[in-house]
Amino acid sequence: MPFTEADARTSLSAACEEAGIGIGSADLIRIGSNAVFRVDSNVIGRVAPDLQGWDNAERQIQVARWLE
Repeated sequence: MPFTEADARTSLSAACEEAGIGIGSADLIRIGSNAVFRVDSNVIGRVAPDLQGWDNAERQIQVARWLE
């Protein structure tokens, strides 16, 4: 089953709602193995098609926070 922008937006919307972030009109930056959205000027949302990359995603978030 192909990974579509609509699927990614549904997941992004649910994640933003859970985090208390308004999704507004998130702009799709790219879609490939993951979908990347600009939610607002301070938030980028990355949506994977499944949970296989969970460990890698957590590591990338930790590095981004460290760099911040």
